[in-house]
Amino acid sequence: MVVFLGLLKGKVAVVTGSGRGIGEAIALGLAEEEASVVVNALHLEHAEKVAEKIRKLGVESLAVQADVSKVEEARMLVRKAVENFGRIDILVNNAGINSITPALEVTEQEWDNLISTNLKGMYFCSQEAAKHMMKQNWGRIINIASATAYLPFPNNSLYSISKAAVAMLTKALAIEWAPYNILVNAIAPGWFLTDMVKWGISKGYLDEQALLRRIPAHRFGDLKELARVAVFLSLDEITYITGQMIAVDGGYTSYGFL
Repeated sequence: MVVFLGLLKGKVAVVTGSGRGIGEAIALGLAEEEASVVVNALHLEHAEKVAEKIRKLGVESLAVQADVSKVEEARMLVRKAVENFGRIDILVNNAGINSITPALEVTEQEWDNLISTNLKGMYFCSQEAAKHMMKQNWGRIINIASATAYLPFPNNSLYSISKAAVAMLTKALAIEWAPYNILVNAIAPGWFLTDMVKWGISKGYLDEQALLRRIPAHRFGDLKELARVAVFLSLDEITYITGQMIAVDGGYTSYGFL
């Protein structure tokens, strides 16, 4: 049984790509600890649905439609949070897209689309958030990477490359912004039954039983387990962890056997 203690009461969080899946779980996890949450999605109705769940917890929430692959929309998202709540304390860069394409067939447009969302959007959301966090001398930025940053698999090179880059983005921003008490860390999820993973299994790109054999815990993760790590990294008491990528994967990236 998990007991919620209001550990993030008074904090304001922005979670990109939080209309479903990992982003939704993290948004709800932060809200359960009483952080006000700005929910973002490409489609306003998806964001509003999650925002309404948060309001039912007795916590303030704002739904914002924005495509973070576009720099001005990424900046607008952060500005709306500040305009509405007066501050931004926590940014979770979750928005991302996948690509199941053989390396020889990746097009320039596919490259640009994926990198713009998975990397450029993360960078410029962080940049805009940091401007406000510096003024209050406090901030937490959490980037969602992937176990594929450590262990790529065939026909997924573009996604794996983007997530490996997230690890260096995290370190680079962490060392630059540490003097302002802004901690920048990444979470690398292993295998969770998100819509993306379910789609891969249904199309035959992923072998469910083979994956479970490869995970020492022999199960897929629960999205609430990711949310709890995000809450941990957002706490006032966590002051000396920065520039790290934390794998939440049931041992997947530590396992040395196929």
